[in-house]
Amino acid sequence: MKLTIDFSGIEKARESIGAELAQVYLNKSVLSSKDIIQIETEKGESVYEHVTKGPGGLLIHSGTGEQITLHISKPHCDKQSLNIVTDYIEERGRFDKKASGKSPKFHIADCKTLEKKRDDDSFHRYFITNKCDGYFKVRPKDFETKIWGNPINARLAPCDNCLKLINYKKYQSLNWDEKQKVKLEFKLSDFFSENKSVFRDLSIHKSMDADDCPYTEDWPEISRRFRESKNWSCECCGCNASDHRELLHTHHIDGNKKNNRNTNLRALCIICHQKQPHHSGMPVKAEERLNVQKIRRLKDLPRKCLSCGS
Repeated sequence: MKLTIDFSGIEKARESIGAELAQVYLNKSVLSSKDIIQIETEKGESVYEHVTKGPGGLLIHSGTGEQITLHISKPHCDKQSLNIVTDYIEERGRFDKKASGKSPKFHIADCKTLEKKRDDDSFHRYFITNKCDGYFKVRPKDFETKIWGNPINARLAPCDNCLKLINYKKYQSLNWDEKQKVKLEFKLSDFFSENKSVFRDLSIHKSMDADDCPYTEDWPEISRRFRESKNWSCECCGCNASDHRELLHTHHIDGNKKNNRNTNLRALCIICHQKQPHHSGMPVKAEERLNVQKIRRLKDLPRKCLSCGS
């Protein structure tokens, strides 16, 4: 429907004060928070000021609450050095101790490396992204001309200090070979998926402050390990969420979020979790409910949980 509106009065007022005519462009497309983060990174804009510390020291985008990673887009590495990790992972299936040490890393947590970068005023070199394929857009440096070249997609390894900070898969107690295996098998897609339920729980309480948060600082890793110990399966209905790890939660039986003893924890799919006492208000998206029901159907499980009726 065509609308006819007389803006002559406004136009006269604008002219009377000598204001310039503003140019307004309407765009029908709507971008999700994930799209915005990715576009910002692809445009080559350093958005490090949007980084904040989340639960367990994990990195999150302060504007959207999305879990993110940090990497240096213009490292002091040539193309050969940047391809080292890619070559070793894809061709040899392992890391070389000297080679992997020279290659830049990506960060998943607010580790001591990032703290040092803040102190020496070089934190601005970091870029954020929530891509989870393990490849990062970086620009190799030509050491003869001292100029950074065109961006390439390089496979980077996770930062050792990040893995130590969150003690990912008991990283702190592993020997060198075991640590390389963890880094080699690390998948960002799984890592992000595993932590979605943790971020959901924390957002419900509307507080990321360590003093007010009902969860312990190490809750993300405790939750991940517990669900992994249950083979990513719901202890109530039996559905296996290995391919959709965000659908499996860790439930505190007594309601005390700081009581992380195994006897007080249960691995529950999102809709069985909602059926627990005092959890009826827990938000569950229609897509999440359908995905759980689809998993049950594919595994020949009852459409409704025989235990809780979800």
